[in-house]
Amino acid sequence: MKAVATKHLRKRRVQAKQRAILANVKEEEWTPEKFKAFADEIDSIRENVTPTLGKEDVDYIKQVKRASRFSEIMGRFLIHFSIDPLTWSAGTCSLWIHKQLETAEIGHSALHG
Repeated sequence: MKAVATKHLRKRRVQAKQRAILANVKEEEWTPEKFKAFADEIDSIRENVTPTLGKEDVDYIKQVKRASRFSEIMGRFLIHFSIDPLTWSAGTCSLWIHKQLETAEIGHSALHG
């Protein structure tokens, strides 16, 4: 019981310290000049990265797309022909992997160009 109380007190102390730190942080005002400077930094990063993109990146996305498509097909097959909860679960996991690959790898890459 004493260990639980000690743990609870430590957690409260940490939360109090976090609140004190946040109370002292002042929000910066974003002026048009700061926005312009930030935009210029982002543009310079893009200018440095864009020339390095090439065939390797396209091949990687195609490989991920193939793996995602295979995972989707296997997932749908396993769910459709499942005879027990294990194969149904495997199919569900396979479809989850497909969705993650589509969203995290392919969609994210397409979003950023």
